[in-house]
Amino acid sequence: MSQKKQMSVVSILKRLVPARLRPLLRRGVRLLRGKSLYDSRVQRELEAFENINVQDLPLIMQYWSKNYLAPMLAPFGFTDAIQFVRSYMARVSRQFPAETVSFLSIGAGTCASEINIAEWLREHSIENYMFECADINPKLLAKGQVSAKEKDLSKHFSYSPFN
Repeated sequence: MSQKKQMSVVSILKRLVPARLRPLLRRGVRLLRGKSLYDSRVQRELEAFENINVQDLPLIMQYWSKNYLAPMLAPFGFTDAIQFVRSYMARVSRQFPAETVSFLSIGAGTCASEINIAEWLREHSIENYMFECADINPKLLAKGQVSAKEKDLSKHFSYSPFN
């Protein structure tokens, strides 16, 4: 059955099945199907990033950043998003010096941006922060963990693979 036809069948069933029974029906369908559509999509995503350097951004990203993002940040004194985030983190960390301030990074990948920010914070004598790095790809997070350890920043990072 094609995915489009399958979607229309699902739409029809949603209207016919009472709302309180839908979660039970979903679980039953997942059991019958085996691997869910979501699981298949996650697996394809993981495979797509298996052998590429996620830090190599496409040229369109550089174009977009230079022509659209930078002009939006310029009135606030920033040339890129990393400067903006560093500034905010520094301000919050200084505002609460007796606390460890936690920051969640969703889609952290290899944690390159977070490590960049952590190095900057260290250069500015800010130590009361913690990054929670979450990503769907545990292999990328493992690379980030190694990198943070090499730069002696491990105490500021925790990792949460999700899928």
